[in-house]
Amino acid sequence: MFEWLFGGSSKSKKKTADVGNSVGTHAVDQPEMHPIVKQDLDPYLFDGEERSIVYCYDGTPLSGTRKGDELYLDVLPYDVQMTSKATDTEIDSKERGVPVVAFDGKPIGTIQSTFCYFKELAFLGHPVRIKAERVGTYAPGIPEIVICTPPKGELRKWWDARSLLGTDIPFGEVAQVNLNERYVVSDIPQPIVTSGVTFELVHDPEHPKRKPWAVIYIDGCEFARINARCTIYPVLNDVINQEIAHAAIKQEKSHYDDGLFYQVTVVLK
Repeated sequence: MFEWLFGGSSKSKKKTADVGNSVGTHAVDQPEMHPIVKQDLDPYLFDGEERSIVYCYDGTPLSGTRKGDELYLDVLPYDVQMTSKATDTEIDSKERGVPVVAFDGKPIGTIQSTFCYFKELAFLGHPVRIKAERVGTYAPGIPEIVICTPPKGELRKWWDARSLLGTDIPFGEVAQVNLNERYVVSDIPQPIVTSGVTFELVHDPEHPKRKPWAVIYIDGCEFARINARCTIYPVLNDVINQEIAHAAIKQEKSHYDDGLFYQVTVVLK
């Protein structure tokens, strides 16, 4: 689980970034706080083994760091225009659709658009901090920085589940499978179901020695019946034997034909 208060040790001095602007950069379309945005929400610190490059345009805030130093970057909840000190290229994070990261309150560059959910979290009011490391020097005055995160696939699965359910959920407690429509025995009441989804292992009375069916219900009515030969059976069998906090089913169109499949999302307690 990667949801902690900011803190921990580092080889370089640092403090929690403040999201004000710095000399040489300016905010673009910094949004007014939307009514749904809450302040003082729990902060997130993301740390893991997967490394991704930081596109650093201003290395001045990092001038005191050296190769091998661990540091923490904060994700800004708004867009920024910057000019690369290495190439004199102007960068607009809004046009590129990329999150901006800051060190000691000063924007230093951007990260891949894959991490757009970090910016969305920040905009919702959650301070978002990512562990990083200086791995070298890209150009004079421009350090080479990587962020260290959990696997992108796990992050996307967690964010999709959080968005689907409309509630904050712990990272690392999400199981997600795609259910082929041939296992469905009744119509789904609406394309997205986020309540009333339950699971049960049901033995076949005619074949008591076989592994039980994994049965999915919506509001008590049987929706799907999955046998042990199905590739998603081990995942369902595992979650059925644990405490479930949330479950949802989303109907999706197949990318390969005109058929349908159903994304089943389970959040464990």
